[in-house]
Amino acid sequence: MYLDNPPVRQISGKVIREDTGAALANAYVHFGSGRKPFSLVPIDTFGDEAVVKTNANGEFSLTAKLNARVTINVESRGVFQRFTLAKFPPSNRLDGVVIKLPYKEQCFQR
Repeated sequence: MYLDNPPVRQISGKVIREDTGAALANAYVHFGSGRKPFSLVPIDTFGDEAVVKTNANGEFSLTAKLNARVTINVESRGVFQRFTLAKFPPSNRLDGVVIKLPYKEQCFQR
């Protein structure tokens, strides 16, 4: 239960590697917009409001109630990056969002 009632917004796009442009399958995309959940605890408890996982082509899609300012946290194979989405148009829909994750292969030496 939340104390606010933002509009339903739609976001779709793709997560790719910044260095190669390759799609990142099975990446977790966390969405947060500062919604305030009802809580009896007198502290801020902001967190993820929605999480999706990219498909085999690195694509994701989300429909959720979100405030105007949306932060995205993307995690793939131990690489984590935070992004802020552009302002929503009057349609409350952002399509074709491309998230370029700075990704480097880990090298292990013995």
